[in-house]
Amino acid sequence: MDVLGCSNPFGGAVYYEPVVDSTMHRARVMVSEGQKPGFVVVAGFQQSGRCRISGRRWESAPGESLMFTVALPKDRVVGRGAPLPMIAALALATLIEQKTTLHPLLKWPNDLLLDGKKVSGILCESYGAVAAVGIGLNVAQKSLPLESREGNTSAFGATSLLLASGMLFEPLSLLPDLLAALDAALSDPLWHRRCSDMLYLRGEEITLLDGDPNVDRRVSGRLVGIGRDGELLLDTGSGEPDAFFSAEILFPRARDSEGAEGGPER
Repeated sequence: MDVLGCSNPFGGAVYYEPVVDSTMHRARVMVSEGQKPGFVVVAGFQQSGRCRISGRRWESAPGESLMFTVALPKDRVVGRGAPLPMIAALALATLIEQKTTLHPLLKWPNDLLLDGKKVSGILCESYGAVAAVGIGLNVAQKSLPLESREGNTSAFGATSLLLASGMLFEPLSLLPDLLAALDAALSDPLWHRRCSDMLYLRGEEITLLDGDPNVDRRVSGRLVGIGRDGELLLDTGSGEPDAFFSAEILFPRARDSEGAEGGPER
């Protein structure tokens, strides 16, 4: 692996490989071999990127996306109350607003939307003394297919920074600012308010599946915001907003939108 001369607020080296199975898997192997947390693994291309949702994959042609995993010391995360995937989404939103005129929306719990389409994927894992954050950001794609190779369609299409903003970025050039944004988001006591401000469908009536998606318990109400522990707050008309830590918001399947479901394993 090459070592990049890239600033990293978490203290470790930034490693680059042109092709990996997944940066998340590579980071786990490095930790098992004694590498101390704080390092970053970046890839030009992933062969086995995987979604947060089992069975879905995140795919990108070489040079079109920023794909990396940062291995954080777990004590940087534990006890702060903030769910790491949502913090990563906040960092991505900060980066996009810094670099473009776009204003991303957060589809709870951690998907970012530009013009109603997904622009990124986030997967977090914890093992030993490490909390690993895997991020994939669609940067330079000129087009994206509606359906992935596995045949998984999405309620939301996919987009890239190029498609949404008309601005072309070199993916690796965005890494230092994104790491800095992640560092800042981890220390932001008002992170939940910022996430609420950009919450997709906030103030609107929604229906969600509560808890186990195999049990059809549907709850409807007005989407209020996000609580201090990352819970979704829903006004069901029973007084104080109800809190949902595990739920799936129901959306119609995609018909005319362009793009594929995206969510990586790094």
